[in-house]
Amino acid sequence: MPRYRRPQLPGVPFHITARIQCRERLLAGVESNVVAMMLDARERSDAALVAYAVMPNHLHIVLQQGARPLSDYLQPLLRRIALLVRRVHGWEGHVFERRYNESACLTADYLRNAIAYVHLNGMRASLATSVDSYAWCSNRSFCENNSDHTRSRLAMEDALRIFARRSDDSLLQCSDVYRAFIEWRVLMDARASRPDETDDWHAPSPPCVAGGDDHWDRVYAPHARGEVERKLTPVRRMDLRDLAIVIMRETDPGLKLDDVRRGASRRAVLHVRRKIIRRATAAGYTGRAISSFLGVSPSTVSRDRA
Repeated sequence: MPRYRRPQLPGVPFHITARIQCRERLLAGVESNVVAMMLDARERSDAALVAYAVMPNHLHIVLQQGARPLSDYLQPLLRRIALLVRRVHGWEGHVFERRYNESACLTADYLRNAIAYVHLNGMRASLATSVDSYAWCSNRSFCENNSDHTRSRLAMEDALRIFARRSDDSLLQCSDVYRAFIEWRVLMDARASRPDETDDWHAPSPPCVAGGDDHWDRVYAPHARGEVERKLTPVRRMDLRDLAIVIMRETDPGLKLDDVRRGASRRAVLHVRRKIIRRATAAGYTGRAISSFLGVSPSTVSRDRA
């Protein structure tokens, strides 16, 4: 059976998981050493460490790939962790149960949720009472209000900016929205754990991250666009109407297609229309076809697709 070939997508963030053999808690007690190894591995690689969580029996890492393969960062790191575990616990044989798993973060929502998932792991596993109280993850660096050595070393500023409300938000404001996003995820998780309750509970709205979506489009989307297009249209190009509906469901399920197509100028409509223009452009649609579908001028399409 041919071996799975790792993706090569420079500039794209990946959510990576590596699990210990038989779910043994071999990382308990050595978490600080593992965090130090992650930071040191970043200095030896062109990958950017975005977020991490060290759990007793597995690792979560969000890593932005550089020009070199992901393995340039991960193989030396996992080898050093395995040697540490053998020395501390007297473990024999393989430490990690299989090759690490990776999943490309190809949208802003995916990256935001991957970061939140990684940081919430300690609380979900009942190792901490809150996300802030779990020491072995990078949550604190996202919550800090100044660009200190830790954040710059972990290259977290770009990732923090995908939580911006507006494109000109400061890092302090992005941190505030990040905390609100985490609180929203905690509320949603708590509700999902009680599916049989029949009260009149209404799902809270997530915080506005329109500026973060714009940041994604500028910084990450150019690297992810080819892979997104391949996944969206493996055989035939998606119809513009279907593409617009998919984007509306992802971004603002309350919007109607007629709102987007009849020239409404509300902020939510403009935000969705801009995403449709950019995704349609990436899928190969001409400016004339997009302007005709949306009922806007060609100059509007040219401005928003840039």
